[in-house]
Amino acid sequence: MHGSNMKLLFPKSNIPSNIGNGFFYLGVEFVLDKISDNLTVVDCPFPPHNPFRLSIRQTSDTYHLPEHLCGYDAVVLAGPILDRNFANQHGPLLRSARRQGKPIILLSCGGRQYDEVEIASCSALLSEIEPDILVSRDHDTYSNYAKFCKNAYDGICFAFFVSDAYQKFSMTIKEEFCIACFDFDRERPLQDYISLETGTPELKRRYALTGTKSFKNKFLMSAQRSFKTKVDGIRVVRPSHRPIRSARHIFHKPNSFADFSFASYLHLYANTLFTITDRLHAAVATLAFGRPAHLPLRSNRSKLLQAAGCEDVLSKFYVADLKKLDEYKSCQTSWLENALHSLEG
Repeated sequence: MHGSNMKLLFPKSNIPSNIGNGFFYLGVEFVLDKISDNLTVVDCPFPPHNPFRLSIRQTSDTYHLPEHLCGYDAVVLAGPILDRNFANQHGPLLRSARRQGKPIILLSCGGRQYDEVEIASCSALLSEIEPDILVSRDHDTYSNYAKFCKNAYDGICFAFFVSDAYQKFSMTIKEEFCIACFDFDRERPLQDYISLETGTPELKRRYALTGTKSFKNKFLMSAQRSFKTKVDGIRVVRPSHRPIRSARHIFHKPNSFADFSFASYLHLYANTLFTITDRLHAAVATLAFGRPAHLPLRSNRSKLLQAAGCEDVLSKFYVADLKKLDEYKSCQTSWLENALHSLEG
């Protein structure tokens, strides 16, 4: 990595299918920009068969841009990429980068299943390409894959940096509101579960856990039509983290919100009185801004909460220790800065 300006090729998945992806991408870019003025992030897409759910035949007809780009100095990948499709999706680009002597940088990385098949599959490619830098977003990822990387850090999800990045364009909202963001299951009657008697949100009773693969849940959710506009006088705003889906699955709720730009969602999470959600990164963003959140979600990807000391958000309304989070973020930024400088040698 020589020269006054280093171009980092950064494939990103289809954000409109999962707005939360934009949060950790923003965090990564914010930290890279903070570390150096000489780093240029070059956006390009993930292999299209994942975000567009293409068949094998459709995939054979695609033109995967990153594999044809040249003139970059390093490859950056981020997010829950360490899954069973890791080698198929990213192997060609990463092998090409390694053959050319280009550094490979994996940031905010995690898995999906965390089972033996996934670990074996990812380990095979990682041991072959030997990434130069790995910053994990959960302890299990670090434990499983640090040994294959030249420099590895047991880190936190870069989505926790959205509160720092947001300061550039922050604005307030003129009224008090809360957020109910449910993309995987029905929104239960909030007035039956949430109490604001103490001035802060508390659960009257346990909110039902949701998963991400239930067809029954998705059907019941799309059929649901009875929603309260307010809870204890507080307006309920209902963002969808899947704006690419059919409008009739989003805009049948009062105070619905959807946008193809992830950045606009940060106005909501920065100003909400509280958030209740089954979207992992909706909870992460809320916590990053020091707001209460509850995440009744059953998912392996929630392992990243433990790394940041925020796992209590799974069982109750929780407010993150911002001082502790700032320490995590500062240490992670300093480590990455040193690791990147070591590549220049």
